[in-house]
Amino acid sequence: MTGDTDKQGAGKQGADKDNADMDGARNASLGWTSYLAICALGLTIGLTSIGPSASEGLGTLNRMAFWAAHVVPALILLAVTQMALGQIKRLSTLPGLLQVILSATVAAILFSPLALGIDGLLAGAAALDDDGDTLLARLVSELGHFFVPLVLIWTLINAPSLLQLERGGLRSRTEDAPPPEAAPPDKLVAFWARLPGRLGRDLVALSAELHYVRVYTTKGDTLILFPFGRAVDLLQDQNGMQIHRSHWVALDQIDEVVSRDGRVTCQMIGGPALPVSRSYRAALKAARRGAV
Repeated sequence: MTGDTDKQGAGKQGADKDNADMDGARNASLGWTSYLAICALGLTIGLTSIGPSASEGLGTLNRMAFWAAHVVPALILLAVTQMALGQIKRLSTLPGLLQVILSATVAAILFSPLALGIDGLLAGAAALDDDGDTLLARLVSELGHFFVPLVLIWTLINAPSLLQLERGGLRSRTEDAPPPEAAPPDKLVAFWARLPGRLGRDLVALSAELHYVRVYTTKGDTLILFPFGRAVDLLQDQNGMQIHRSHWVALDQIDEVVSRDGRVTCQMIGGPALPVSRSYRAALKAARRGAV
């Protein structure tokens, strides 16, 4: 090997060239963090404009601050709750829509004390109407006000990804299963079951998108609802490694490792260019040397 920028076999590059355009388009798509940020902005502006009774009596700027203080932590809590519940093996096998609704339900219950506190700090006179009630009664009342809208909004936010999961599942059920010789080890059955059969079993990379995982193979990519950490653990015996808190790569699918302006990037064969964290760079270099 002549360095981190050495190419893998030219024949393999040619075989995978047809997938480059599709993967390039995927790289240009919106990541989940950016998507949630846009959703938070849209919800804040929308609620400020509509002006529900909870913010009655507040000026425009104060009303925007009031709703931003609700929307931002609520979305963060929803995402964290869904990721946490996804780590529970039994729950991670549930259908995607059910996981989303369950996560929204748990997050709503956890958010109600925070929402009540925000109301007390920022709201107008409307927030004082129930001051004579017990704390438990006020919490129940607060939860009742936003539970249904929160579950509905979280489901709509996840709808594009859920539709991708459903399309992938339909294709997987209507396509031939991988040949017996390609059958995965038992511990990977739960992981492979999430992938459409058309994508095969030759992994290129995994990328975490909050509570979803983007799985790249030599035949394309798809989005699955699966904990990234669990996927990495299951793939420990595979010829690959984690290179970033959000990325895992197959070592034999690395086209080149590029270092530029202090940043290191893993360019996959016919696939995405993924960042390499400082803490993983030495291990990646050693792993590539060992592979050669």
